[in-house]
Amino acid sequence: GVAVAGVAGVATVGLPQRVADGSWRWMVLVEGELTVVQRREAAGEHGVELTLRDGWTRRLAARAEAIWWADGDGGLRRETAGVLEPGPEGNRSTHRYRIGARDVHVLSHDGQAWTLGEALASVSALGELELDLTLLPRELAQAELTRRVDLARPIGDALSMLLESYGLVVRRELHRAGSATSERRVVRPMRGGRRVRVSRGEVGRPLSDVLRVDVAAPARAAEAWVAQGAGWQIESTFALVGGWDPALEGEADAAYDRQASEDFATYRNVYRQWVLNEDGWFSGEPYSWPAFELDVFFARDDVRAQALPLERCVALDDAGQPREPVVEISTDGGVSWSQYPGRAELLEHRAGVYLADDALPAGFLAAAKAGEARVRVTASLSSPRPVERVRWRGNPFAGQVARRELDGRQAYRFRRVDEASIHHDAVRAGLMKAREVDQGQAMERWLVDRMREAEAGGGTMQGRGRLVLSGSWAMLRVGDRLVDAAAEDTAMSVGALRCTFGGAGHRQGPTTRVEVRF
Repeated sequence: GVAVAGVAGVATVGLPQRVADGSWRWMVLVEGELTVVQRREAAGEHGVELTLRDGWTRRLAARAEAIWWADGDGGLRRETAGVLEPGPEGNRSTHRYRIGARDVHVLSHDGQAWTLGEALASVSALGELELDLTLLPRELAQAELTRRVDLARPIGDALSMLLESYGLVVRRELHRAGSATSERRVVRPMRGGRRVRVSRGEVGRPLSDVLRVDVAAPARAAEAWVAQGAGWQIESTFALVGGWDPALEGEADAAYDRQASEDFATYRNVYRQWVLNEDGWFSGEPYSWPAFELDVFFARDDVRAQALPLERCVALDDAGQPREPVVEISTDGGVSWSQYPGRAELLEHRAGVYLADDALPAGFLAAAKAGEARVRVTASLSSPRPVERVRWRGNPFAGQVARRELDGRQAYRFRRVDEASIHHDAVRAGLMKAREVDQGQAMERWLVDRMREAEAGGGTMQGRGRLVLSGSWAMLRVGDRLVDAAAEDTAMSVGALRCTFGGAGHRQGPTTRVEVRF
């Protein structure tokens, strides 16, 4: 039999278990809010189906209340959107931060690569999930994140994407001590579960554990195959803005001279640091510059504001090497331009230049103090988002499965000279060479070849189905492998369980519905 006990809207469902000394103990199946009690009445059959919603289910369906970003000053800021970016140029914070009761990594514009273990820890902290990662193999915990994880979606979606991408499951373990029930959720490989033998005989055969088989065929569902190449590297001529506190302007010339200034550390950036402001850092107080629109520049809505360093040009010099960035200045408000005569250095962590001479040219300094100085740089920026080519396989009317991504960023490149570059006309006229390249067609051929290889190999997609087992199989756990007693080489991984218990006089008794993957 089965017992249902409830207090203040919380129900506990348990099965009695007889132990060796003849006494009884209760095996707790689930504890939570009883949402549905459904009775079935049919000829010769009476049953009841209970649906409970526990705290875990509620948390999976909810969205994170806050997505935390490192603000660059050692603190955190609260956002409503954020994505764990895959690959070596990820957006993981360098340091851990206290989120709730746990120290985890958060998002950062100047970030590093995510590992699976770090991503799982951060997602669980954002969703207030208690995940036990002690059974996660070290090689998987340290594996580099390979798929984007959208943290603005329900937290269960983010967790499922991480688990399914690496063949992992969450196993629920329940323990009962006195009148209290405790549980933990353990992350471990899906294929590492126990092997449980079941008898699958003919329909109606008394000794068969399997009453019914309902196999789905998601291989017929639509699956997006996505090849990813390096993001576009685009050369252009960028107009820069002042990257200093305007309150420090207007001092005597000596204040801005490295050798003559008594407090050069205070004034070191004034009239010297010129930035693109691609991350919007110089848009708030005390600055007032508009942010450079990266999404417009790269023609992609998914390129967010972030710091991107400048790179060498796409145009080539006489030796066939990428040209060094060209820094130009104007002392008449941008009417005329000349190459900066002194030493100019690219900023390391954002797009911009620093005029590094001990003393700025007198004419330029005078123009800067009068508000007439301008600086521009000809260089290239690389998109943080990969170029993608997508092919679909399957029938979209049969649903969709998670997309499959192929990383070709080391092999396929995309570079061009923009119309705004000072080199554009010379490149188009053939007077200057450039290493422009668009390997989209080659990457698409590679994608098609991989799809054909997978189709020829067969068995590359996981199927899903349902089994109805006679009796209550409370000992099964998510991730266990059901093995057909008549065919030891076939096994199906348990994905979810649901028990239905018959009422008095029900001939069939309880049944267990099992969702399986194969």
